[in-house]
Amino acid sequence: MTPSPKPCSKSSNRIRKWSPLYHFTSLEQLKLEWNDYVHWFNHIRIHGTLGYLTLVEFKRQALSSLVLTFQE
Repeated sequence: MTPSPKPCSKSSNRIRKWSPLYHFTSLEQLKLEWNDYVHWFNHIRIHGTLGYLTLVEFKRQALSSLVLTFQE
């Protein structure tokens, strides 16, 4: 078996396939579920490639290290 040329996209596709976004009855329900999904992805889901941090935690760390570097 050869490695996937796009491992990150395969991972994202797997998440999308299991997400509730494909089971909506109205546009409003889709918007609500999409916002929930985006919040989960950014604030709750940990990412192995980011040192097992959420995206928000990773960005916060990166920004704080930039601020510290700039102040020095």
